[in-house]
Amino acid sequence: MQKKFNSDFYIHPIEVDNIEWEIVVTITTDFWEKVIYSWYDIKNNETYSEYINKSLLWNFINNIPKKILILWFWGWTYIKFLEDHIQNIEIIWVDIDEAMLKISKEIMLIKTNNLFISDAGLFIEKLISENNINFDSILIDCYWWNSKIPNNLITKEFFYKCSNILSEKWTISINMANFEQEEYTYKKMHKNIVSQLNNKQYSLLLANKNDYSNVVWIYNLNKKYTSRDFYRNYIKEVNKWNIKNNFKILENIFLDEKDLLEN
Repeated sequence: MQKKFNSDFYIHPIEVDNIEWEIVVTITTDFWEKVIYSWYDIKNNETYSEYINKSLLWNFINNIPKKILILWFWGWTYIKFLEDHIQNIEIIWVDIDEAMLKISKEIMLIKTNNLFISDAGLFIEKLISENNINFDSILIDCYWWNSKIPNNLITKEFFYKCSNILSEKWTISINMANFEQEEYTYKKMHKNIVSQLNNKQYSLLLANKNDYSNVVWIYNLNKKYTSRDFYRNYIKEVNKWNIKNNFKILENIFLDEKDLLEN
């Protein structure tokens, strides 16, 4: 069964197909090209999207976060996974498109009520003014319809504001879409993050092997990690928190050893 949601963000409606146990979200671009942006298996509680799995993987690196902020793009997929696998976690999600929040409630049956419509930068300012701080993790996945990151979200000022809502042991994860085409932008973003967050810890680039079209970058790790460390930490946290094993989250992921963004 298909349902369409009119978007404030895209020209064409967002199409959501609920096929047996799979939920598939499709966008029709301005050039009438249909693109599957996200899909979720509600039977096995897993997503097939590798970039989303890479973004979720940071939850198992240091410790399971108690309080997480998700900014924008398909945040309901992240929330659905976290709600299905992890207990007692506070999630706040802000998106610029009200259609996304409707999908999260009507189709995905997201439980959290901490869903907001706002520009990400303005929402960070709101959190600061309300003294709503001590987020363990921030997941940044913010893009316009043309797959460009909004200019105000790559600045030193934006990441300085982010630093004001983070706990002592924080992690930031950024989904970098179309990395090969936008490498200059991401390098600039990286420098701004390091300079404003005073990040003396390690950062890590996750990508599909031989494919830099979509990577995820994780900040403020307490050491350099190997691929084996990822498997160990995942098993450790799954057993510790009694989380359902989902090894798909580790598939087709490797650690970048080229220090591509450091050059």
